[in-house]
Amino acid sequence: MVRKMKVYSTSFMAFFYTAIFFYGADALVNVTRNGATFTTVVAAWPEVQDKSPLADVFRGFFYVVFLMFMQLLCGVYTTVITMTICLSHQYKNLQSYFHNLRRIFDENVSQRQKEAKYLDGFKLGVTLHAKTLWCRQEWQSICNILFSLQVILNVIVLILTLSQMAAFRIPMAMYHSGWHHCLSAPEIRKLVVCAMRQGQKPEVLWALGIVPMSYESYVSIVKSSYTIFSVLYSQN
Repeated sequence: MVRKMKVYSTSFMAFFYTAIFFYGADALVNVTRNGATFTTVVAAWPEVQDKSPLADVFRGFFYVVFLMFMQLLCGVYTTVITMTICLSHQYKNLQSYFHNLRRIFDENVSQRQKEAKYLDGFKLGVTLHAKTLWCRQEWQSICNILFSLQVILNVIVLILTLSQMAAFRIPMAMYHSGWHHCLSAPEIRKLVVCAMRQGQKPEVLWALGIVPMSYESYVSIVKSSYTIFSVLYSQN
């Protein structure tokens, strides 16, 4: 369990801080190569084009505050990962404990002693299970807001993904825009055809530059996650 927590927590923190590092490095490269401003967090002030020294100082300050906030967020998610692994391991321990109770009846003692020992062991297992459920309820109450925000975030991402379907209606809107009333401008037909052909190309947002944010991708990610979980669960 400890090794699993270290692996998952270290991997998450490594990916997290790598992303934060390259986030600031990309802005710094943009400053040195293109002469742009060091803009990592878009704030109400200063404006992106403002290159005054005071604006640069505040941009650095905003970036430091951003790093502190992201560190706090990383700590929260690392705690969630650690506690989730602990609870999962505790449930597996309970499963193993109840499965091993049957070995009591293989011992070379009387039937009454076997039953008494089994009863005591089963009561102990029920007590441990009750304590585990109490820990789960306490953990639920602590992270209730975090879990709720995560669900809301996933729903918002799914809604934004599915809203791309509205882009397919643009060519039909162009067709019904009244172009046939332009009797003295035959070039409008070519323009309408080209515009409709351009509008028929699928408008897709991309995650990590390789994963299209579509309904098919969402279903594929859910299936892949469940497959990985099934493989890990079967091995354990």
